[in-house]
Amino acid sequence: GRFTVEGEALTAQPTLGIGSTQISPLDGMVMSYIPAGTFSMGSESGDDDEQPVHRVTLDAFWMDQTEVTNAMYAQCVADGDCIPPYNMSSSSRSSYYGEAAYADYPVIWVEWNQAAAYCSWAGRRLPTEAQWEYAARGGLVGAIYPWGNGAPSCGAWNGAQYGDCSPDDTLQVSSFTA
Repeated sequence: GRFTVEGEALTAQPTLGIGSTQISPLDGMVMSYIPAGTFSMGSESGDDDEQPVHRVTLDAFWMDQTEVTNAMYAQCVADGDCIPPYNMSSSSRSSYYGEAAYADYPVIWVEWNQAAAYCSWAGRRLPTEAQWEYAARGGLVGAIYPWGNGAPSCGAWNGAQYGDCSPDDTLQVSSFTA
């Protein structure tokens, strides 16, 4: 998952804006600055828990640019602040977590409490639902998906990766366009 850190100490810097980044000294995560703003959250045609569309105003915050990798998570495990994933395999790989070939792939099989423990170790926290949706929209107003209204398809152009897509497993972080 992606994690965020509050921007209180950073919002006083006048140079921060869209495109600003910082690197976490603990795990090397590149984080993007998400400016304060108001957006319409939810969907009138979505599930019941997505309705009704309502206005949400957020303070500025920082969000990880990618999922936490196996290598990043392993640092937290080595420091004793996290426990290893409860399954060391992936959908098509019998050996995944702890394998050098998959160091830059997203950590999986980590439950919420361990994700929160990782965030605490890294000096960050999990984003709220509103922060996640606001950042994922990327400024698009009224779009169904972060890239617009075109349905997801298997391919890097719109960031889709689901059961019908080859290889039906995780891919290296940053494999898709932003």
